[in-house]
Amino acid sequence: MTDADRKKLDGAIDTFEKFMDFVKFANDHDIVFYLEEWEEYRDKVLRKIGDSTEICIDVDTSGLILPT
Repeated sequence: MTDADRKKLDGAIDTFEKFMDFVKFANDHDIVFYLEEWEEYRDKVLRKIGDSTEICIDVDTSGLILPT
């Protein structure tokens, strides 16, 4: 990520209402993250919006044969 990308993200981080807003912003502005940068900004956004956006999906595995 370049310094210009970092400034764009820092300026827009307060406007994200959902985590996908952050992802869309990064994609729209062609921002490429290194792993450490992704973790840093992911954590910032999740702290700001809270963990209420987490989606849980219940998967029925009753018919599957799973390893022990």
